[in-house]
Amino acid sequence: MCTEHRPRDMEDDDDNTPVENETPSEDNTTKEKRFRGQSICKEIWKWKSKGLKVPLEWNDYGQPIGKHCAMLQTYLGYLARTQVPIDIVDWPSVPYTLLVHLWDDVEATFEVDPNYDKRYIMESISKKWRDRKSQLTKIIFSYLEDPEFAKDNPTTLTDPPKKSNITKEQWKTFVASRDNPEFKAIRKGAQERRAKLEYNHRSARTSLAQIEANLQKEHGTSEQIDRALIWKKSRMNNKGQFLDESTKEVAERIVSIH
Repeated sequence: MCTEHRPRDMEDDDDNTPVENETPSEDNTTKEKRFRGQSICKEIWKWKSKGLKVPLEWNDYGQPIGKHCAMLQTYLGYLARTQVPIDIVDWPSVPYTLLVHLWDDVEATFEVDPNYDKRYIMESISKKWRDRKSQLTKIIFSYLEDPEFAKDNPTTLTDPPKKSNITKEQWKTFVASRDNPEFKAIRKGAQERRAKLEYNHRSARTSLAQIEANLQKEHGTSEQIDRALIWKKSRMNNKGQFLDESTKEVAERIVSIH
């Protein structure tokens, strides 16, 4: 992962709100994301080694867009994973000195304005930190609920995932915060709510702001893009295909309305 000295690989919910369970595995998508993160980190290191900051573009809503947007998101994800311990209960409990350190790191790496960009940056790190905790929660519940997973991964509850930058003590605290009746009840409620949601965002690292910017460029306009068009685009894969029939049907209805 990226450090001050050399590159390594990088990468409005309550922190205790879990997501639906799935057995974690390193599929091709995961490997692809890891490779992409490593490539982006090398690009950032090139800028830093020359004493330069990575320039950013922002839209009228204060959201990053442009060719370095993915680079920013990857770096913020790296900071969330490596700098903010998972055994902190929630984001408001993160020490002020650590928040200052995070911002200083971003400010030293990218061209950002503290008066306009800081809020977005810090909220993004916060969300990525919470997302990471959700992913780690999936691992814990895979062990608790899947006998085959538990058999293949007997040290899940005692040893943190490899290359996770998590100490044994931090992992012990985190596991205890998940493996208890209160959290399990919260998680069950979250799963039920999640099951009712349809038409999920499919565009991975590409933000809705970047999708809009791409559509503006495609249509040769600086005007605001219709929300329905952005909705459709965000639920397609990189081949322009919808990944399920229900989403496709809704998209077709949107086309008929417009």
